[in-house]
Amino acid sequence: MNKVQIIIENIHTRRTIKPEQCIPGEIAESDVWKILECANWAPTHGYTEPWRFVVFSGNAKHQFAFDHAEMYKAESGAENFKQIKYDKFIHRAKTTSHILAIVNKRGSNHKIPEIEELQATAMAVQNMQLAASAMGFAAYIHSGGMTAKLVMKEYLGFKKEDQVLGFLYLGIPNGDEKAPGRRISTIQNKVEWKE
Repeated sequence: MNKVQIIIENIHTRRTIKPEQCIPGEIAESDVWKILECANWAPTHGYTEPWRFVVFSGNAKHQFAFDHAEMYKAESGAENFKQIKYDKFIHRAKTTSHILAIVNKRGSNHKIPEIEELQATAMAVQNMQLAASAMGFAAYIHSGGMTAKLVMKEYLGFKKEDQVLGFLYLGIPNGDEKAPGRRISTIQNKVEWKE
């Protein structure tokens, strides 16, 4: 298989593998750095490179999961609190190797539209997902919980103008066969071609 075929195959076969589909185990730190290095090669207008990541591993991963659950509990209030959601935050740290906070750090060049900064960060995350998949690791993006709350930005050490976009959970897949790929419709249904 040539390089083009390998890239296309990796794009077509990448799947979201949730923490619940992982077994406890650690991904080597050197492999996590390889995944992060792929993020750093995403396209970026004006070389702003707005992507930032906070990596939680080992004890820090479990502390983050607990803190995230506690933030959720405090923010939701008694009437909206769901124990199952709280427990999920805690449990996911037990079945994943690393949790990476995904942050879009707004640069000082405001001539570059914010949407372009968000797109660059999203492409960096896609690069990480493709790299993790190619390396045989599970990758899952979670954008719920306290992701968009100011308390999470502050917890991670970022400013108000920065945006926490989600969390990338990396882990060891449990060996179940990947689900077949699916799309609602073909690409032809989503393209208007003009000549």
